[in-house]
Amino acid sequence: MKKRILIKNNNYEVNNVLYAAAFIDPNIISVKYIKNGFEFICKKKINVNKLTKYLKLLTKRFPKIASNNKPLFVINNKKIINKNYLKEIFDKDFIYEVNKGLFIYREPISTLINFLDHSIVKSFSNPFKAKEEIYPNSIKIKSLMKANYIKSFPEHLLFNCHLLEDIETINKFVKSSDQTVFLSRKKNVSRIKFVQNPSTCFHCYASRENEYLNKNKVITAISKCNRYEASNHANTGRMQEFSLREVIFLGSPNFIKKTRLKTIKILNHFVTNWQIDGELISANDPFFTNEFKTKASFQLHFDMKYEYKAKLPYENKGLAIMSSNVHGTTFSKNFNLKSKKNIVHTGCLGFGLERLALVIIAQHGYKPNKWPKKMLRDFDEWQKNKNR
Repeated sequence: MKKRILIKNNNYEVNNVLYAAAFIDPNIISVKYIKNGFEFICKKKINVNKLTKYLKLLTKRFPKIASNNKPLFVINNKKIINKNYLKEIFDKDFIYEVNKGLFIYREPISTLINFLDHSIVKSFSNPFKAKEEIYPNSIKIKSLMKANYIKSFPEHLLFNCHLLEDIETINKFVKSSDQTVFLSRKKNVSRIKFVQNPSTCFHCYASRENEYLNKNKVITAISKCNRYEASNHANTGRMQEFSLREVIFLGSPNFIKKTRLKTIKILNHFVTNWQIDGELISANDPFFTNEFKTKASFQLHFDMKYEYKAKLPYENKGLAIMSSNVHGTTFSKNFNLKSKKNIVHTGCLGFGLERLALVIIAQHGYKPNKWPKKMLRDFDEWQKNKNR
C-alpha cells in the first residue's frame, strides 16, 4: 500500500516528523517527504484517518526551532568520490545484515572498527588519563527512569526477560510447536526489570549513585548499545545495535567547560589529519515527547550538544559520528552525586564506531592504500604494535 498525505503548514522539523512517523503503525515500511507531503509505504492497508491524525499530531509536537546553527568548524577537502564504496562492501558481504539495523562485521571492516576504537582512546581518552571501565549491555529500568531517558525516548527501548523459574513452564516451552507464540503470553515470562542499554554513560552515573567525589574524574568505556528505531533502520547509520566509545567527565563546572573545549580542539585536529569531511554543529536530541520544543530549545540555547556530521557521498546527507554533551547537574542530581567543594557537573564525548567506519569507507574506501597519509601511518603503527 502507498499513501501520500499533504500537510498544509510547513512550521515543523521535517526530519523529526519523518523519524517519528515510522512509529504510527507497525505495518509501515518507509516514510518519505515529498513537497509538503508524507508518502507512506505499508505492508498492508492502514486506516488513512489514523495516518492523518497522528501525522498532524507529530507536526505539532515537532515545531521548527530557531537556532543559530553556524558550524564551529568545517572540514572540506573537496575530494571527488568516483565509487560507491558503501554499496560495494555490502555487495561483497563484508557487512552482513541479520535484520534491519542489526549487522555482522567481517574483515576488513572488523579490523577497521578495532583500529578506530584504539585511535579514539589514544586521542581523546589518554590525554585526560581516563580510567577504563567495563559495563554490561543491560541496565536496570529504574536507572533509566532516574536518567529521564524513558520519558524522552520510550520508542528506543528493547526489553530483557526470561522464562519463569518454573520447570513446567520451561518444559512446555521446549515442547511448544511455536515458541514465539508461547513467549507472547505474559504468564510464561518474568517481569521486565532490565532493558538493553541505549547509551554507554548511564552505567557510569548509576554505579556512582550517592557517591562523594573528592576530585574531578574521567572515565572511558565502550559497550554495545541498543536502540529500536522501527523502519528508520533502513537508513544508513540507523543501527539497532552499535558500539559506543565514550569519555565521561565528572567534576566542577569549570572542569567540564575546560575539558570540552580541549576535546573540540582534539577533534578538529583528528578529522583534519584523517581528512574526514564534515562539520561540527550545535544539535539537539530528537525527544519523543510533547516537551520536544522546550527540551530541544534548551539544548540549543546553551550549546549542550554538539555533533560532528560527516559527509556521506552518494547520499547527499550528513551522518553524526560523534557527539559532545554537557549535562549540567542533571545526572548528579538524579543520582545524588556530591562533592564537598563544588556542585558536581557531568559531560561526555561519544563516538559511534560503526558509523565512523562507514563514513571513512564512504569517503576514502575500505582499502588502506586509499586512505589519507596520516590515517595510514596511524594504522600501520597500530598493526605493528598489535602484532608484537
